[in-house]
Amino acid sequence: MSDPVGLRPLSIVLLTTVMIGSAHAAEGQTASEPTEEAPKSAVGAFALSMMIPGAGQAHNGQWGKGGLMLGGGLVSAGVALAGAGECDSSGDCSQLTAGLVGMFGFWVWSMIDAPVSANSINRRIEAGQVALEIGPQLIAPQLIVPSGGSRVGLSLVRVKF
Repeated sequence: MSDPVGLRPLSIVLLTTVMIGSAHAAEGQTASEPTEEAPKSAVGAFALSMMIPGAGQAHNGQWGKGGLMLGGGLVSAGVALAGAGECDSSGDCSQLTAGLVGMFGFWVWSMIDAPVSANSINRRIEAGQVALEIGPQLIAPQLIVPSGGSRVGLSLVRVKF
C-alpha cells in the first residue's frame, strides 16, 4: 500500500518521540557532593509550553523530551508548509491537514505533559526518592588546575543515583 498522504515521516517522528521522550536529563553529581534538585513550577512549565512546545519540559530539566516535542512540531510545520503548495496547485489538502494536526498535537501534548511532569518531579523530591537517571554530560576537556589540583573532564554519559 502506498503512502498517499506522506504521513510516514510524521509517524516516525511521533514514534521516536513517544519512545525516547520520557527520558529525564540528569544533573552532574559526584559521590562526595550530593546535589539537591530544585522544585519545579507546574504553572511556569505550562505557560512556557503554551508559548513554545517543549519549553516547559526544558524548564523541568527534561531537555531530551523538550527537544523532541519542539522538533516534532517543527517537522509538522514543514509538512504543513509543503502541503500548502500542493493544496493550491492540485486541490489535495491532506498533507497540509496532516501537518496542522501534528503541530496542534505536539503543542497540546507539551502543554499537558509539562505540569504533570513538574508535579511528578516535585512529589519525588518531597518524598526524598532518588532515581537512577542516565543522560549526556558536556563539560570542558580534561584539565588539571595547578594551584587547586581539581579536574574538569569530558563525559558522554552521566549517572545520578
